[in-house]
Amino acid sequence: MKNTKERLILGAFKLFLFNNFEKVTIADIEKETGVSRGSIFYYVESKEELFGIVVDKFIFEAQSLKQKMNTNEYKTFEEFIQKYVAGINRTMAEMLSLSIVNIYKYYFNFIIQADKYYPNFKEKLNQLLVKENAIWKEIIIRSIETKELKKDIDVDYTIMQFRSVFLGLAFEQSFFYGLETNQLMRYYQYIYKKIKA
Repeated sequence: MKNTKERLILGAFKLFLFNNFEKVTIADIEKETGVSRGSIFYYVESKEELFGIVVDKFIFEAQSLKQKMNTNEYKTFEEFIQKYVAGINRTMAEMLSLSIVNIYKYYFNFIIQADKYYPNFKEKLNQLLVKENAIWKEIIIRSIETKELKKDIDVDYTIMQFRSVFLGLAFEQSFFYGLETNQLMRYYQYIYKKIKA
């Protein structure tokens, strides 16, 4: 059984997925979560604070590479991309476990709302992306040094290829059943074969 705060955060997430932030009321949150107004304000001071907690949990924590995988548990770049896709699978399974129909389609709406209503969203998202790119860069450079990857590849361009395939497929397939990670893995393997030494 989820505790009151978990029910509050999950229920608010569901509401913010399907409704614009400004349309969600405290009464809606009470009804969705079964948490009384007094209890809601015990945990948060405002709807804005609750929205921030929800964004932190379901965007920044969920999309963090360190949340998806132990970034030190791979030896080769090939193993890294396998674990990366496995981490995406875990994140997707967690989202699906919430039993929200078409969650992936609504998730992009949620991100757009976060951009509008979460203070400094773009800056925080950029920090997340910079950290992830740094991890990709580190493993690619190390894989060039160990002669797993070709020495003449453009590291930044290679990162962009992998990241763009993921983001493009995730967006496109969100309108249907969500990212098909087997397809993502096939694309990653194709790129990998092109850069392998």
